[in-house]
Amino acid sequence: MRNLFLALAIFTCFFCNAQKTIAEEFADTIDENELKAMLYVYASDYFGGRETGERGQKIAVDFLKDYYINQGIAPAAGTEDYFQKMQLTIKEKAINTENVVAIIPGSEIPNEYIVISAHLDHIGTRNGEVNNGADDDGSGTVAILEIAEAFNRGC
Repeated sequence: MRNLFLALAIFTCFFCNAQKTIAEEFADTIDENELKAMLYVYASDYFGGRETGERGQKIAVDFLKDYYINQGIAPAAGTEDYFQKMQLTIKEKAINTENVVAIIPGSEIPNEYIVISAHLDHIGTRNGEVNNGADDDGSGTVAILEIAEAFNRGC
């Protein structure tokens, strides 16, 4: 009887440890190489440092929108094709800009949300040098894209 109990305990421990949690399954979808590749694009000179309202920032918002479209993640209600337009005053100048807003309905409670946000723009070009913003908002933005992909796969 003792051996049967010991075998059952070992089997139970082995079986329980072999099962991945949902969080582990989602985490497994986040790929280091994909993150790195996206960051190299997002923080490239082509984006010109993503200064608010400038060409590079507009390229960045299109990059984010295209990513959501390719992942099958819908635009949030009230947006204009993923864009939440706004006007900011920066250094006493009115700047037209936008947030990018997508939504993934909850699988168990679709009317409740988890908000995930990242700072997508940066300071642009100064003295002819592109400030790519890879270490602060660039890395955070592409991490958010991978997290969105993971959540979307789980729904």
